[in-house]
Order: sequence, then C-alpha cells, then structure tokens
Amino acid sequence: VTSLKVDVSAFCSPHRPCEPIRNYSRYQWEEADPYLTLGTLGKNGEDSRVRYQAGTPDWIIRAADYSSEDTLRQGIELFGSLDSANTHVYIFFDGTAAGTSWRGWSSGQSIYLKFQGEGWITETEALLGVIDAFVSHEIFHLWNSWAASPAEGVPPWLTEGFAEFYSLMTRNRSGRIDDAETVQALARSASGCMNALSRGQGLPPASTPIDQSPYECGLLIAWLAADLDSRKGHSPTDAWNRVFQEQQVG
Repeated sequence: VTSLKVDVSAFCSPHRPCEPIRNYSRYQWEEADPYLTLGTLGKNGEDSRVRYQAGTPDWIIRAADYSSEDTLRQGIELFGSLDSANTHVYIFFDGTAAGTSWRGWSSGQSIYLKFQGEGWITETEALLGVIDAFVSHEIFHLWNSWAASPAEGVPPWLTEGFAEFYSLMTRNRSGRIDDAETVQALARSASGCMNALSRGQGLPPASTPIDQSPYECGLLIAWLAADLDSRKGHSPTDAWNRVFQEQQVG
C-alpha cells in the first residue's frame, strides 16, 4: 500500500469542521497508529461501545466498558446530555514488551487506548485503577473538547485538569475510589503543581503543548473553583461552564 484515502469526519468537532476526506501517504499512515488500523476489531457485546484488538485481555475490555458507561452516566447528570450514540472506545494491545505502559487520547467522539507490556496480561487492583482513571479522563473530553470548545485563551493544562478533576470526583461518587484515595490524589496534584511552578516562571501560557502542560495545576484550579462555587451556593460545575463555551451538540 502506498497511500490511503480516509474518511476522517469522525475526528472533527462540530465547531472545528474539516475536510471529510484526507489523503495519507505511506509514511503518514504508518505514523498515525492507532488512528488508522488495518484489520478487524472485536466488539464487547451488541450494546457495548468498546472495540478491541484481537488478543486484548478480557479483564481490560470489561474494565474499560464499565468505566466508560459509569462515567458517561455521571457526566450527563453533571453537564447535561450529549449525543453519545457514536461514542466508541477503541482498545489496542501489545503484550510482547516488558513492563506496563499506556497512552490514550480522544478525537471527536472516538476514544483511543493503547496498552503495551506483559504486565497487562494479569489483572490487578492497581491496574484496574489505572484503567478506570484513564478511561474516565478521556470520557470527560466529550464535554470539554468535543461538545464544547474551550473559551478563547484557555490553556491545554486547564482543559486537561478539568477532565482529571471530574474523573476523580465521579469515581469517588460511585465508590470506585474511597475518600482516602481521593484526598491522596488531590494532595499529590497540589504537590506536583507546586513543583512544576517552582521550576518555571509561573503558570505556562496557553500556547504550551499538551505534553508539556502541568495537568496537576489544572486539577488544583478546578478543585479550588468547584469548592469556591459550592461555598457561594452555586453548582460546583459553574466553573466548568465559565471556562468552556456552551454545548453545541446534544
């Protein structure tokens, strides 16, 4: 194969339209993994939104399915409904390497999770927690990156921090993590933000790339904003609504 023509409309937000067809040269699509996947993905039941690569351990599929559904349910309660019928979670797995590594991102209504390492073959409580946090964070980007765009000038670390904060809060609400774990996570974020700030000249500008952004500072600000709103008798989600424009789909 020397080139591919791909329908990429699913990767565009309602307010950031792009061309419906994109041409990829060979080197481009080889570097685009896992957006472009040749082959068949399995489906975890007729009503499941999870799609997975052959060889993915069953426990990872089940964990991602549960986390995505519970987070969507709570997200709708907090921020309102959105058209999630075409929201899918794509899981890619490679158990040949040593250790455990993972990465994930969302694009449009599609959420991509990639697990690498033989450590993922066996289910553990610690790894279940990793998947839960991982999936929940990406699900919240359906509200703050797809259904609603960040307001002008909002930096990526704040966008990511809001997803981190509400992932933490909803997992606590549903009993997936207890109060002690939640407090520890908040304390780690506060410490991580202070460390990040001590190495620079304050909070980074909006132009800072996501992979160089202090998620911890975004989580800390989201936490403080939600607490302040609650003390004033407002909804703790009011801060979210001020940072992100009104939903345009749903």
